[in-house]
Amino acid sequence: MSDSVDKKSARKYWWIIMLLPIGLAAGTILSLINHLKQNEKQEEHNQYKVAVALNAKDIETGMQRALLLGERTLDTDIGRANLQSASRFIQGSVSPGGTGQQFDNSHRLKHDGHPINLSFVDIEGVQENDFTVVVIELSHKKSKGDAAILGLTPSVIRSLAEAQPLNTLRFVLTPYTQSTDAHAAQISKELLNRKQSLNKLLVLKTQDSVGISDLFDWVSTSDNSKPVELESSTHLEITHPALLAEPVDSISPAQVIATLKAADQLRNLLLRAANQ
Repeated sequence: MSDSVDKKSARKYWWIIMLLPIGLAAGTILSLINHLKQNEKQEEHNQYKVAVALNAKDIETGMQRALLLGERTLDTDIGRANLQSASRFIQGSVSPGGTGQQFDNSHRLKHDGHPINLSFVDIEGVQENDFTVVVIELSHKKSKGDAAILGLTPSVIRSLAEAQPLNTLRFVLTPYTQSTDAHAAQISKELLNRKQSLNKLLVLKTQDSVGISDLFDWVSTSDNSKPVELESSTHLEITHPALLAEPVDSISPAQVIATLKAADQLRNLLLRAANQ
């Protein structure tokens, strides 16, 4: 009798032992499926946020408002006031009502005795002390390209809010128009501490003409025959067909579409640069 019971118990436990790996495998598969679904939902959520930030209406509004700004220069009182207005416009568009990402305006310099600001906002990276810097030169005359820069910059910054790149992305608003090396030297001196390093610097530039070969992408101002090669230099001036330095009094739908495309391409370019 006891032998029969023992054999039945043994068979029962044998089946349990046999089924255990199957149960564990099924549990692992279900866990993986749930994890993938969560990742998919998060990716869809992130894509939605990017789509909200990079939308034609916001960019068009920014471009239209940019046309209301007068010439911006460090050489006159009116020009300096317009520089401040342009900086406030970008900052207010990035953080409407003081919400969201906040610019640091604490770095004050003097230009011919007049106070000026270097303002910046960061998209913090995993390696928070390594920086990819994007320079927006505010000294400009009214043009299609200037309106495009002022229109796309807030949208690109907002779209990157939760990007978490490898290196920190820093957007700098500067009243200076100067070489990439001069920008790098000034930013390293004024905006970075001893623990922080400048890995790459990109300066957005308008351009006087558009070549056939650069119709659909960001290019280096030194070679507009092909898309930007980030590995070619640590300091780059970049431009886009939407950034044409052509005087304009109104913004057309075609210009808005071109600027929206430039914004989307710039976002991807900056993530590539910050993840190197």
